[in-house]
Amino acid sequence: MRISVSSDMDEGIAPALVAELGRRGHSVVPHGALHPGERSGWAYSAEAAARDVAEGRADQAVVCCWTGTGASIAANKVPGVRAALCADAVTAAGARRWNDANVLALSLRLTSAALLGEILDAWFTARPSEEPEDRENIGHVDRIGTSPVDPEPAPRWLVMRQDDNGNRFPVSRFADRAEAQACADEFEARGHKQLYWVAEEEL
Repeated sequence: MRISVSSDMDEGIAPALVAELGRRGHSVVPHGALHPGERSGWAYSAEAAARDVAEGRADQAVVCCWTGTGASIAANKVPGVRAALCADAVTAAGARRWNDANVLALSLRLTSAALLGEILDAWFTARPSEEPEDRENIGHVDRIGTSPVDPEPAPRWLVMRQDDNGNRFPVSRFADRAEAQACADEFEARGHKQLYWVAEEEL
């Protein structure tokens, strides 16, 4: 499997991660501090690794920073990426199974060599769930941020009133004509002498 790996520091678990992935037979694509000459900031390096996944240059990615939080946030900004910050094997297995996560985020501070092995075992062993509800949730996650949100319709129907002197002015505004008519009918039913009707607002 081709795995992109990023880290903002070439220390902590990062060197061991690259070596361990190679030992397991994976092809590693390094980014950030692991690739001399490349920008090493956690936001930039995690984005580079995540884009490899999103654009098909890598099957999965592992992104690292001191806490793992920043790297996971940056990776998740890339459309099509589902990054999971995992501090133990149970979380890693769940992220793969229920969330179909394709990017693993790790903390350089908290992840020991022994824990790294457990997390990678769980990550690569677990398979994404095929349950309809799980697939529906994952599909919805991928649509978040890419599908336009329908804006709240602007009020365009006016309930108008004419007083005893013949002056006309709006009383209320509604987005839905039926709601506006119901309001006008209610005023009429109260027995007011004024006239009430619905008119479309001129934009």
